[in-house]
Amino acid sequence: MLIVLLIVIGFFVLIFINRLACAEKYTHNCLICFTGGLGSGKTYLGSHLALKKYRSAVMKWRIKSYIGKFRGKTYEKPLLISNIPILIAEGQYSVRLQKEHLLGLIRIPEHSVVFFDEAGKVLSQWEYGNPNIKKDVADFMRHFRHYIDGYFILTDQASSEFVCYIRRRVNVIYNLNDFRRFWLFFPFYIVDVNVLHVSEEQLTNTSETKSNEQGIIFTHKDKRMLPYFMGFLPYSRKSKIYDSRCFSEMYPALKRDERYSKTHDGFKADYIIDMTYTDKDKQRHKEELIESNKKDSK
Repeated sequence: MLIVLLIVIGFFVLIFINRLACAEKYTHNCLICFTGGLGSGKTYLGSHLALKKYRSAVMKWRIKSYIGKFRGKTYEKPLLISNIPILIAEGQYSVRLQKEHLLGLIRIPEHSVVFFDEAGKVLSQWEYGNPNIKKDVADFMRHFRHYIDGYFILTDQASSEFVCYIRRRVNVIYNLNDFRRFWLFFPFYIVDVNVLHVSEEQLTNTSETKSNEQGIIFTHKDKRMLPYFMGFLPYSRKSKIYDSRCFSEMYPALKRDERYSKTHDGFKADYIIDMTYTDKDKQRHKEELIESNKKDSK
């Protein structure tokens, strides 16, 4: 019985090692983008990759600084800069990413890591004519490796959300789908990925190409497995480095109005939602803009 149990355990261990070995690996590009639907794991993978790159940069900085002592040289410590709070160590969080960083008005130390979650909301295609994005942000992204020589990691639900000046600068896009725990209870995640390379306004799905060149992988149902990422997914909330709902307090509809709680009274519907832009809507957006400018000026 013990031998059978060991054989079964060994079998599952071999499967696990095989899945881990066959997982996709990140490229060494300095501009990386994660895309995918809600809950697809883009922020999880992006923030953990950013923290990993930051820790690597800090280690190199410490070695370089130690050697520099004998030469009388000092070096700036790299930063982890992000628009969402990322926990670096107990009580230590990432630096807040602000407008001035993206415009190139505030210096970012060399080899720093920048993480911009849901970046399409700011660097939107609808901001095509915005001089700040068209000139300053585009220039900052164009020369990012020259200026910083670090990593810039973006996330959004679709790369098409980005204004073209930014989309053209991205080296690789990891399109994610179906983020889940491996074998239900193991402390690892697995998420399907399509690796898209941006070249002259065209997206190339290299996941498909690599599979064909290296040989198609078959499952027990004789269906080709999708390329995937795999990594550690702890059970404890104490191990988390970010809040997956960090923007929850920005939800504008915090108040509840009973007038909008009316239930349906049958299977028939007698209305179509009217999205006409009214004077009331104009006033609301004006007030939101004023409030947003007040927060930016603080």
